[in-house]
Amino acid sequence: MKDPGAINVSKEGISIKLDFKKVFAAVIKSALSPVSVISELVQSGKIEKTIEREAYLLIVTCFMDAMRQQLKEEAGRTTEVNGEIHIQNRKLNTALSDELNEKEYIFNCNQASDPKKLPMLNDFIAIYKQWLTKQLGYSSEKVEQYARDFPSYYANAFIGHWISGKYPRLTERCDHPRMKEWALTYKRELYHAELKKAYYRPVLGETDIALADLYVELDFRLFDPQERNRHPFKKTKYNGSIHDYFLNHFIPAKKSQAINEDREERRMMVLLGHPGHGKSSFCHRCIYDLLSGDSKYDTLPFFIKLQNTSANIISNPIPTILESLPQKIKAKDWIAASEEEKKIVFFLDGLDELYMAQGLSDNDVLGILDECLRHIRANTNWYFVITSRLNYIDSIRFYTRGVLVLELDRLSIAQQRSLINHYKKQKDIDKTNLEEIDLDRLNRLQHSSKLKHIRELIRLPILLQMLLITDMDIKDLQSKSALYDKLFTKVLERKWDVDGQLYKYNKGAFKPEHLRQYLSYLAFKIYQNPHSYICKRDLESDGITKKFVSNYLKVNLAKGLPTVLKDVLTAFYLQEVAAHEQDDGLPYNFAIEFLHKSLHEYLMCEYVWRETRDFFLEDTDSLTFKKVIDKVQELFANIRFTRETADYLREIIDADRECHDRLLKHMSDYLPR
Repeated sequence: MKDPGAINVSKEGISIKLDFKKVFAAVIKSALSPVSVISELVQSGKIEKTIEREAYLLIVTCFMDAMRQQLKEEAGRTTEVNGEIHIQNRKLNTALSDELNEKEYIFNCNQASDPKKLPMLNDFIAIYKQWLTKQLGYSSEKVEQYARDFPSYYANAFIGHWISGKYPRLTERCDHPRMKEWALTYKRELYHAELKKAYYRPVLGETDIALADLYVELDFRLFDPQERNRHPFKKTKYNGSIHDYFLNHFIPAKKSQAINEDREERRMMVLLGHPGHGKSSFCHRCIYDLLSGDSKYDTLPFFIKLQNTSANIISNPIPTILESLPQKIKAKDWIAASEEEKKIVFFLDGLDELYMAQGLSDNDVLGILDECLRHIRANTNWYFVITSRLNYIDSIRFYTRGVLVLELDRLSIAQQRSLINHYKKQKDIDKTNLEEIDLDRLNRLQHSSKLKHIRELIRLPILLQMLLITDMDIKDLQSKSALYDKLFTKVLERKWDVDGQLYKYNKGAFKPEHLRQYLSYLAFKIYQNPHSYICKRDLESDGITKKFVSNYLKVNLAKGLPTVLKDVLTAFYLQEVAAHEQDDGLPYNFAIEFLHKSLHEYLMCEYVWRETRDFFLEDTDSLTFKKVIDKVQELFANIRFTRETADYLREIIDADRECHDRLLKHMSDYLPR
């Protein structure tokens, strides 16, 4: 391979000449492929002096690490075929324009103290932006956001390598006593860059559509105790969305004319909504607004999924919340150093999930709330936004503590049309399955109408997105469970197409229904975990997983299990997450969770019903009372049904009526009536 770089040492520093065409191609392949080609560039012959080799390797390797970290979701969907990178069976071009020429840069020790100012970084980012647009099809807004955050990823990688001891001659020449202090700064910048990136993550597995592409700013309703006999949330006269209110009143702790209550100044918001309403999306959008430079206020936001906190949250809420944040950012010290000049904003997402995961009582939850309020009174710059599904805790109990209790409003007709138009634009299509229906008429339907369930679905953002993705005839839709069933069927068909992610596993025995059965089993296993994930080391040692991979995917378990699982699971509403501290351990200190809680719950119910049905209908002659009790314990001992999951289960059973009579007969022989 021809050397893409030439390095010389002078009094000014280390002169580095880069052929960006070759360097960028190597960086892309190394960042998105398990096989690194960076070493080939360094070992190509012209870089002979040790300190020059170290400088060159450090700079180029950090490009690779920064890109790998920023594009980790994309890397999870790539495969290598004959030395070329493919994403979902589409070849990614790593070649660049012939207009790019060699360019010479001077690297000196002063630059090592601030890697974000390295002279070659801006040139690399310009090329990177072109590639993100042309090869990954990112929107201009997403490309600009990635470009703004790339220096933080690069600096974090640079400092990490610098203090690793891998570059002894270079660090001896250019070491600085404050390097470890800067390392902490860059880790914190990277934490915020990752929080911002959540707003640009794919929507429901649609790799070409991000949350930011479809996001609609919802209106909100205010809890009114006078309305408790009816729906206790009323519209206000506030002229703006909940995001307008968040930025212009909640963060400055300022009353609005429309609400004009003291609780607006108390810096705690409890935001309620239905499954699919977009409560987590609201948090991601708010954090993005606070960190993207558009906010008038200097803030320090943190995002905490409450179900991932430990049981200590009941007795010691605030320390437990802080401990749930990444240890590398030293959150407690960060807050202590910032709280005088910054507004510290905690987004505590999923109070209902914490309630279920740890089996809390109402008083446990209210105790956590009271402790947050106590810290607000003691710290004038602390804020809390807490999200939850409706009806887990009586809202009056929040209200009587002086908390601002809001509910996300449903999509208006104009907002429904806006979301549909955004979807058409991103998909580059002229029509959707919702073009033929009269949205005005559908939204005016009375509660007694046979189509009222459709009206409810199109009023919730995530469920409306699902309707668009399935492209199903809306008149055939009977329930939310029917929507989820159609969604999984549609996505499975798409992934099985010749251009789909799973076509390469289509070897005769493996059919879509086999994967669906495995995914429902996985949903059941994840639902049993109080943190709603499964560690990959546990998954890879699971007997049913091994059987699924060996029987259907036809992969050598000793060589291919981790890669195959990543390939299959990331195709279906699952994502990798950091494991909880108590589950952390080598070699797999990360876990898998479902992207959307309602989809997860539906699949779990599908598994419970299928296992129950098949157990009582297959080989009935061998049934014994002990076997029945063991099966009931296996399925129900470690799960807790909610209102939503009970509804899903009823709808699934009701749709599978063919076996009801036989099943009732067999079950009645062993179970109490």
